[in-house]
Amino acid sequence: MTSITILIPCYNEAKGIPALAAALNAELPKIEKDLDVDLSLLFVDDGSKDNTVDVLKATDFDIPTRLIVLSRNFGKEAALSAGLDAHWSDAVIMMDADLQHPIALIPDMIRKWREGYDVVYAFKSSRDQEGLATRLLSKAFYRLVNYGSRTELPKNAGDYRLLDRRVVEAIGKLPEAQRFMKGLYAWVGFRQIGIPMTVAERATGRTSFSPIRLLGLAVDGLTSFSIAPIRIMSIAGLLIATLSFLYMAWIILQRLFFEAPFNGFASLAVLIAFFGGTTVLGLGVVGEYVAKALLEAKRRPIYVVADEIELSDG
Repeated sequence: MTSITILIPCYNEAKGIPALAAALNAELPKIEKDLDVDLSLLFVDDGSKDNTVDVLKATDFDIPTRLIVLSRNFGKEAALSAGLDAHWSDAVIMMDADLQHPIALIPDMIRKWREGYDVVYAFKSSRDQEGLATRLLSKAFYRLVNYGSRTELPKNAGDYRLLDRRVVEAIGKLPEAQRFMKGLYAWVGFRQIGIPMTVAERATGRTSFSPIRLLGLAVDGLTSFSIAPIRIMSIAGLLIATLSFLYMAWIILQRLFFEAPFNGFASLAVLIAFFGGTTVLGLGVVGEYVAKALLEAKRRPIYVVADEIELSDG
């Protein structure tokens, strides 16, 4: 029988675990019966500061369930990597613990996988419920990360997706520690298809991804997977140098042929501030890449496992 692991990373999800367990217990046995698959759950606790681990231990699950506890908070990308490294099934479905990823899409993912697709990802059919800053940041991010890239990231697609075992094994062979998983899903290739989804409201609590944190994640993703920022700064530098040369030539012509007085202290101050700002920005962009290279050179592990627990044998 086909085996599929449902991988769920958790960080401070203690309040939402009961609702999540109730939804999974209500839906997954039906999916097993209807599609003749063998499902299992794999939770990865990413160093939660609340009692997520204790709540998971006290919760009953109707299908085989395991828990991996990381030694501290390494981030969602590391938690997903830990889960992918620990699975033994024919495919993996990754979903969030806050019930925003509809469980009802799992049968559609499995059917598409059986049609021959190696990656089935869910993408947001609409982002109207999100704030303006989040929407603008998302649009700018996808434009930049796909600029000049051979591997295009599908827009509005997150981590809710099914991966065939071949895809998981390919991702596991990639050596980088500073991982941008959405980029890796696209980079390894294979046959991929998207299905639309409507994101539900969080079952409990509030998201920890503020616009500022999303901006930080976007910068990490860009510098981990794209050279677009460096290329844009190079083009901007060439453009600024060209305009500066033309402006200098115009000033010389004015002085030589029109005897125009040079009294543009304000414009000179603005130009100096502008060039100084762009220089610092360029150094910051280069610094992001140098920092990434330094972290990769240290060859530290992506995550550290503190404990592995069998929660239920089904």
